[in-house]
Amino acid sequence: MLAQLKTIYSRIEALKGPKLLILLFGIFLLFFATGGLLNYFIDKKLINDELLVSGQPEPQKVSISYTGKIVFAGELSMPDEKIKYKLLDEDNNDIIYLYAKDQKLEVSEGLYATVEGTIFKTQDGQDVLEVYKITLKR
Repeated sequence: MLAQLKTIYSRIEALKGPKLLILLFGIFLLFFATGGLLNYFIDKKLINDELLVSGQPEPQKVSISYTGKIVFAGELSMPDEKIKYKLLDEDNNDIIYLYAKDQKLEVSEGLYATVEGTIFKTQDGQDVLEVYKITLKR
């Protein structure tokens, strides 16, 4: 076995010029084809939905909507983020704190609107609505 490897090594080392280029191009095509085949089969395998480790599907987040006036509420501490807005009803009672990743709350501050989103809790146990849609009223 060792003698065969030595002879193969000697033959490859002796290659020069066009023969070396042909060998390298052949090796390139071999790896390119192998990668293409692997990608084809791996891609087919990953098309199906994968289950979580526990075997249970991830729970769906429920969309909730509230109607009221969006007002600046100061900053309610939250890990990594700041919650600055809340929703008031017609009697100026707090409904829920609001949070959005973009500036939609800043733009609609002081307006009556229906806000839609999902609820999460802060470390203090405060309910906060992560807003993804605002529909202006009146």
